[in-house]
Amino acid sequence: MAKFQDHQQSETELYRRELLNKEGYIEILENNIKELQGQLQESYKRIDQLNEELEKAPRVISGIDGLGNPY
Repeated sequence: MAKFQDHQQSETELYRRELLNKEGYIEILENNIKELQGQLQESYKRIDQLNEELEKAPRVISGIDGLGNPY
C-alpha cells in the first residue's frame, strides 16, 4: 500500500510558497519606491517655489558682517 504524501509539505511546494512570498515583498518594495519618487518630485517643486520666493524678497543691507560685527 502506497504511503499518502501531502503535497503541501513537499519541497517543491515549500519553494513555491517562498517564491510567492518574495514576489509579494518585491511588489511592496516597488510600490514604496514609486511613492518615495513621487514625494521626491514634489520636494523638488517646493524647493523651486521657495527659491523663487527668496529671489523676489527684498535684500536688507545692514552694515554687519557674518560674525555680527558692524563695518
